[in-house]
Amino acid sequence: MHEPLGYHAFSLIASISIILLLGGPIEATEVKISNEAQSRIDAVAEKLASSQIAQIDIMQIPPEIMTRTRITPALLARQFHYKLTIRDVRGGVLLPKLIEAVKSITVQPRPEAADLRWGVEFFAVDGGRVGALYFDKTGGYGNLDDIPVSFRGDFFEWLSSNFGKCFR
Repeated sequence: MHEPLGYHAFSLIASISIILLLGGPIEATEVKISNEAQSRIDAVAEKLASSQIAQIDIMQIPPEIMTRTRITPALLARQFHYKLTIRDVRGGVLLPKLIEAVKSITVQPRPEAADLRWGVEFFAVDGGRVGALYFDKTGGYGNLDDIPVSFRGDFFEWLSSNFGKCFR
């Protein structure tokens, strides 16, 4: 036999009240979900801040260019229309805002890849590749190295405001 809905609502309220009374006040805390992609972003930010990254390559295929297939990281690296290389970002005027922009990034893996239009590759002082960020035309989706992700934060705004006019 089913109890009336009122009984369930009363039971739920009573249970929550007991939990609150026994547990004391509840404080909201920000929880950063840990994932492999986010760990990679955090590592790039740390290496930038500690001057372990020297060179940055920025590539673009203009968003208005139509393609038959989705642009992948490999295709962007081979078929970019524009490429700008910053040979030594350490100590330059861009560095403080760049570090801030990278630190603002949060990523979440997603099941499907985006049609990429921007690429940013980071290289260590010894020339080894540290990581790469790839963005669709909106900056909301892309790849972190080979992982399809969604992006949040200020990095794409930093990227397009500093270099968007160079690629027109």
